[in-house]
Amino acid sequence: MERPLVGAKRIGTFFAATSGGMYEKLSFESEATVGPVTYYQWAGRAFGLDLRGVTVVTRDANGKIQSIRLFHSPYPVVVKFADELAKRIGRVPTPSPR
Repeated sequence: MERPLVGAKRIGTFFAATSGGMYEKLSFESEATVGPVTYYQWAGRAFGLDLRGVTVVTRDANGKIQSIRLFHSPYPVVVKFADELAKRIGRVPTPSPR
């Protein structure tokens, strides 16, 4: 993403776009919580390529989600994922070196 998504509607748009078949396979492998931050390590497959990642969820003192950060690798999958996500949510992808 070019910038953070703020608000339930925008985050919902992101998850609706990605849950509609972008991942061929996705499984969570481990979870760790340190204070207000929970880390989810996962592996999967998208566009015929294996990928791995970490989702980081930070909560406030009341337990409400403050932020969600999603990290993918390897880079070729990130580029394909970004291009497809841009198509699905109607944004033009930022040119990137390939």
